[in-house]
Amino acid sequence: MDMAVLKKLGRKKVEIMFSLFCLLTLVSCEREANVKLPETDPKPVLACLISPEDTLIRVHLTNSRPLYVKNKILYPLLINNAVITISNGASSVLIPRINDSLGYQLSTQYFNIEPGKTYFLEAKIPDGRVVSAHCTVPNSAFPEYDFTVQKVITDSSESGVQYELLFEYAIHDIAEEQNYYRLVNYYLHTDSFPILHTNASISHEEYISDKGNDGLTQKVKGNVYAFTPNPNNPGMQDSKFITYLMMCNDSYYHYHKDLYTNSGGNNPFSEAKINYSNIVGGIGCFGAYRMVRNKFQ
Repeated sequence: MDMAVLKKLGRKKVEIMFSLFCLLTLVSCEREANVKLPETDPKPVLACLISPEDTLIRVHLTNSRPLYVKNKILYPLLINNAVITISNGASSVLIPRINDSLGYQLSTQYFNIEPGKTYFLEAKIPDGRVVSAHCTVPNSAFPEYDFTVQKVITDSSESGVQYELLFEYAIHDIAEEQNYYRLVNYYLHTDSFPILHTNASISHEEYISDKGNDGLTQKVKGNVYAFTPNPNNPGMQDSKFITYLMMCNDSYYHYHKDLYTNSGGNNPFSEAKINYSNIVGGIGCFGAYRMVRNKFQ
């Protein structure tokens, strides 16, 4: 074997030995990381939405759920022992807790919600935490609007007729006011177990503001798919829907729009972000709205 080949083999051997040395060095440097994750105390989460068109004032009060918290006994999900008051600046009243499912509720017969007024909400928790917020109810009555529904048949069979409902609100926006609108469409379906009752699930949601279009007609459109069963199929039901169209204050609008945008349903590729909140000492929303509703099928 000539000298050139021997030198080449020698260099190859050195390269292999050097690679093994580097690999062993990296392996020897590996060890388990012992990093203490910071614990974060939960924050109170308060949601209360008021309207002159509603018959109840409802308050939902819970603890947030941070990723790194161990003391779930001290901070249960539901906060059932808070003292909650609502005020209009001249008088105030307690909002009592009814039970776990209904939470804190008060009939507007005992505390009226009026257009244009500012309301103040405060919740005192026995562990010393206090949350508060205020909001102003939109002063104007709900603007005039046109509501239309167009039915388009998409399929028919022995079972029944499938169709698409195209609905539209044409809102005649009030000039010289910053107005926000939210549309929520619910699909209504009746269940018989454990008793006969009607459930509602959101089938469409839309948000619009009059920024840049003040005083102009604002159009809010949506579509749902429905079904009318053949009369020979008594076990099947007609599809029924109800829309709620709200003219809301800025707190209500931004809070719900953030929830809708960041839930993943609107954009599954969106990154997580902090939702809007106007609660001092916690997170959530105290907002107000005016409302109209329409049923269709």
